[in-house]
Parts: sequence; structure tokens; C-alpha cells
Amino acid sequence: EGDGLLTGMSNPNEKAGFDQDVDPDWELVNLEAAIARMPLLESAGMASHWAGLYEVTPDAHPIIG
Repeated sequence: EGDGLLTGMSNPNEKAGFDQDVDPDWELVNLEAAIARMPLLESAGMASHWAGLYEVTPDAHPIIG
């Protein structure tokens, strides 16, 4: 709700770790994918960007308990 649009996707080739830096090459892949889905985004500006951690167990199974 409000001004703006949030896009994002995980890089399947990124090694596990705690790096929270934005990868400019992957950011371009993300932007191209977003524009392919919504061509109007090609003329939009970017207000900010960030990278976060994807919390998951090493075997990709949930912890229940």
C-alpha cells in the first residue's frame, strides 16, 4: 500500500552465507525479469534497493517442534 513496487527473487547460484550486499549483476537480472512481466517498469525509476537473508535449513526442510 502506498507509492512504489517491491520486486525480488532469489539467486539459485548464490552460495549460502550472510552476505547482505546487493549484487549489481543479479539486480539487473531481477529488473529485466520484472520488466518482462510488466513492460511499463522500463520507464520507472528505482528509489532504493536492499538485500536480505533467506532463512532456510540446509536441506530445505522446515523445523517443526
